[in-house]
Order: sequence, then structure tokens, then C-alpha cells
Amino acid sequence: MRVASVNWNNGGITPSGDDAPWRTTIEVLQSVRPHIVFSQELTTPDPGVRLGRHLRRTANALGMEPALGPVVPGARTALHTGMFIDTRAGFRIDDVPYLGEHFGGIRHAWCRVELGVPGLPWPVDLCSVHLPARSAPAQESEAYSLASALASQRLVLVGGDFNGYARGGPPITTIELDQLPGHLQVTRCHGIPGALTPNYTVDDLLTGRGKLIDVAAHLSAERRQPPDLAETGTAGGGRIDRFYACPPIADAVESYQLLRIGSDHRAPFIEINLPQLTALLTVT
Repeated sequence: MRVASVNWNNGGITPSGDDAPWRTTIEVLQSVRPHIVFSQELTTPDPGVRLGRHLRRTANALGMEPALGPVVPGARTALHTGMFIDTRAGFRIDDVPYLGEHFGGIRHAWCRVELGVPGLPWPVDLCSVHLPARSAPAQESEAYSLASALASQRLVLVGGDFNGYARGGPPITTIELDQLPGHLQVTRCHGIPGALTPNYTVDDLLTGRGKLIDVAAHLSAERRQPPDLAETGTAGGGRIDRFYACPPIADAVESYQLLRIGSDHRAPFIEINLPQLTALLTVT
């Protein structure tokens, strides 16, 4: 099962209406043929009029079915989360909890899909996440809500733009933190300029009480491309685009690579060995 996570950077359309970045991303995805595309920043100029058409156009180009999630809380534009699923490969969209709805009175920062996978005894809970960029408390609140929502699920795969750092690396130096744009320095750091340290609160929550595994850091270097853990965000750097998985799924991931797409992010791409996953679930 091939899975990508794509921050489309304002839908892949420039303010002038040029869709060349979108076309570049589509070409890259067509070349690797993912079954699932976790998506962030699904939008267009004038989204009230054009978003539906752009969503369908993207789904048609990929040969997938779309699921559109909510706008990221606090976003200044209509930056939706979402997902694309290749149902032709036998995967089923069994449920889309909270699709476009307010859950508990709050619009959360993820699109959630319950995926039926041939051969697996339970559905896989997929969450495409885009945590708020400008508020560390909001990031932490969303992470708590996400971890709580998934706590009772047996199979979980979470991916997206977490707008923060992971303890798994790459290492972030004080000099790099001092050079961050001001709004990112506020959310991604602790301390004061000249003595800043990375903010790992979200990662600690998801890998601690959330009992999920940082997939890229979990894999050996020979299964990663590039072998070293590399940054995914060009604006502010850091490996902010990540996959987290429950232990059986993490152990069944065969490979991880970063795709260069038409965005200010690189796209993490993983391959999951479904027969191996099935065997792991049978054993457990």
C-alpha cells in the first residue's frame, strides 16, 4: 500500500491563477502511483466558487476518490485538509467521521477516513493532519484531541504537516532556530533568542501517551531515501511533514522517501507491506 502526504501549497495554484505547481505535483504523484494521498492546503483562489471543481479535477487526475476535511483552525484562508483514495485497488472508504462538520463544537485540524483494506481484520483509521502554524497552545490542543480520538482504534496511520519538530531528527541548532521567521519562532521554540530550544510537545504527546511511532525515524537508514532524516519544509526547515503509525503498521513499512513536488514542502512517501501487516496482526 503506497501512501503519500502532500502539502499542496495553496492548492498548487499561485495568486495569479497559474496552476504549474499543481501540475508538477500531479506528475510526481502519477509517477509513484500512491493508493492514498493525505492532503493539506486544499484550496483555490476564490474557494467558494472554485474549490469543488479543483477537488474533482485533482481526483480525476489521480484516478482517486476525494474526501474533503475542515479548514485548519485559525487559518487566514480556506486551507482544507483532505484525502484521496484509490478505490479501484480494492480499498473502501467505509466512513468519513466528522466530514466537514464541527465535532464537539470545534473544527479540528484533520480529515479522518475509516479505510477498509482487503485482508485486514479491522479498518485502518487514516488522519490527514495540518496543525496550526501560529499558536503552540492550539497545536497542543489539537494533538490532544487527535490522540484521544484515536486511542481506541486498533489500526492507525496519521500523516501531514505538524508545523513542528520531531525528536527523531534531523537535529535543529540554536542558530537555525534564531533564523526562523518570527511567527515560527514563537510556535516552534522554547526559551529566548540566543538560547532557543526546539518545541517537541506534539511529537512527545503522539509518541508517548498517543502510543504512535514516528515512521521515518523508526526505519533503518537503508530503507530511507535520503538515508539521513531530512527536512521537509523549505520555509523554516525541519521535518515538519511526518507519518505516525500504530506499532503493527510501523513495523510493516518497507520504505520511506521524500518526493520533490510543486510546493514549498517535500512529500513523504511510504510503502506498507500488507501481507506482512496481516501476518503481524495474526500473531498479535
